[in-house]
Amino acid sequence: MSTDELLTLTPYFRHNQMKMMPSWMVTYDPNIRDYKFHSYGMMSKYRNQISENLLFITGVDLETTPSSYLEEKIDVVKENDIYVSYQTTGKKHYDFDAIQKIISPYLHLELENIEQWIFSLGLRYDYYQVDYTDNIVGYPVDSKHHRPGSQSVDFDNFSPKLGAVYQINDEHNFYMNYRHAFVAPSVGRLFRPGSSLDSENLQPVIGKSYELGLRGNIFSSWKYELAIYELSKTDDIVTYIDGNDRKITNAGETNHQGIEIGLQGEIADFLFASFAWTKTNQEYEEFGYLYQCFSPACGRVIPGPPIIENRNFAGNKIGKAPESLANISINYYPSAIPELKTELEMSHVGEYFTDETNTQKYSGHDLFNLRINYEFSERMKLNFRVMNLTDKTHSTYTSNQVNDQDISYRPGLPRSYYLSLGYSL
Repeated sequence: MSTDELLTLTPYFRHNQMKMMPSWMVTYDPNIRDYKFHSYGMMSKYRNQISENLLFITGVDLETTPSSYLEEKIDVVKENDIYVSYQTTGKKHYDFDAIQKIISPYLHLELENIEQWIFSLGLRYDYYQVDYTDNIVGYPVDSKHHRPGSQSVDFDNFSPKLGAVYQINDEHNFYMNYRHAFVAPSVGRLFRPGSSLDSENLQPVIGKSYELGLRGNIFSSWKYELAIYELSKTDDIVTYIDGNDRKITNAGETNHQGIEIGLQGEIADFLFASFAWTKTNQEYEEFGYLYQCFSPACGRVIPGPPIIENRNFAGNKIGKAPESLANISINYYPSAIPELKTELEMSHVGEYFTDETNTQKYSGHDLFNLRINYEFSERMKLNFRVMNLTDKTHSTYTSNQVNDQDISYRPGLPRSYYLSLGYSL
């Protein structure tokens, strides 16, 4: 193999196990879960600099992931308004094994130094298969825990990628990209459907994105990047409430547009600053489903059958999607104490609607964090952090179910202190 060629083989193995009791389900479907998986994989890549102007890369990613999932019903014990403990019932909601297999060959070409242009072309093929086995025998299926029968499902897709960079001068360049993305539904969404029917027929999410950008250097020591993008998704997978049931479906089309600005550089010899800001507009292009209304508010006569409504949220903003995100950090490196590094950071999350009806909002929040690192030697380091410096009350995820005015908050941590000492052998 010549010096212009390089073959890389990267085998890997990983093992994970997670046991949990979902806190958000305690009030309506309390359960405990045990999820295990381990993966065997190989990433291979062959790189060849065919000529001064042409680079060729090809490879294939292979992975096999056996996994198991067990979910059991529990009875929770409540004292006043606080859940204090639980008892197992012996009833299984789900008990299944799944073997995921992934084969993904790809190729990439780069054509460089063509009148200040660099062009790139990529093509990837993904094949994804899941062999699913239901281990529960003799338990009836209830309406809140539908259980697909043992089966095998598979998906495949070709994903092209195009890119171009124009070098305006030594300091600035302009770039544009087109990408096609493919995301298969997870094992949990396929075979842990809850109230949904036909979850095994969920389709992959397909995304197409376009990006234009400008980046470079200004004021000698500052780097900047400005980008605008548009991403359209088809068959996006969403969860909604139908009567008293939580269901999942492919939801038509969504559109995501945004602008991103990044800036970083030296304010002085001992001060370094960075700034990143994103402004987005994210909407449902097509999102509708049939809804069963059990409330008199929609005209239902009690007793009597539910009212069937055709819900369509096309044109609405996507729920739980902040309109803006930003991060600002100031780093201080005192010349008198070169072993000391200090960072003050502000993290911003803008307002967003809490569901697809766009009737309620979370106002967003700004958090400040302080980090101090001290190097005693190349091997020993001391790290001290104060997160949420101003002790601001905030929510990390805010939502409500359609037809329910009660907003659910996941409270963020109050002011928190962390101290660690690291030693490298």
